[in-house]
Amino acid sequence: MSRAKWKGLDVSNLFLSNLNKQTNTRLSRNITLVPTLCNSFFYIHNGQSYVKVKMTRDMINHKMGCFVATRKTFGFKKKKK
Repeated sequence: MSRAKWKGLDVSNLFLSNLNKQTNTRLSRNITLVPTLCNSFFYIHNGQSYVKVKMTRDMINHKMGCFVATRKTFGFKKKKK
């Protein structure tokens, strides 16, 4: 289910106050992206390591976790002839 509109966006004040830091590492992936975050880089945790992501205008109103995969992509191994 989606979040109710009357609750507003899920952005913490602590998150917005730490935007001036050189490295922005984020463990929480449920933060909604707002227009003030455009053209900035973040390191988002995927469960094992941090992945560098640049926020663009197209990413507004999405969650941070949408842009980092937490599972490896599966592919069948090719048979040797």
